[in-house]
Amino acid sequence: MKTEIGLWIDWQKATIIVASDAQEEVSEILSHAATKPSRKSFRVKDQYYNRVIAQIRQATSVLIFGPDEAKAELQCRLQEREPSDRKVNVEAGYDMNPRQIMTKVRSYFRPGAMTAPAALAV
Repeated sequence: MKTEIGLWIDWQKATIIVASDAQEEVSEILSHAATKPSRKSFRVKDQYYNRVIAQIRQATSVLIFGPDEAKAELQCRLQEREPSDRKVNVEAGYDMNPRQIMTKVRSYFRPGAMTAPAALAV
């Protein structure tokens, strides 16, 4: 079964949209990382990325997007620690609400599908 995952991520939060053939599920992971770099914040960030990777492990295709460098850090981590033949695409993003994230993920994985005008409202 094909499982596609859209992942909006920054250093504070990850919103994960799992779109399988059967349904779509949304989940969120918080990092609890401090804003100032410290030894503890590096451990917290490491644990955060590990939790995110555990949630997307089953994906055959992943879209990672977000406003800061967390997306690139996660992509590097995936390549190093989880080598597979899954397709991973990274795109720039901005702060988005859950509805905007869902719309982006749907349009990425289902570009020919019609989207209701209300779903495009910001």
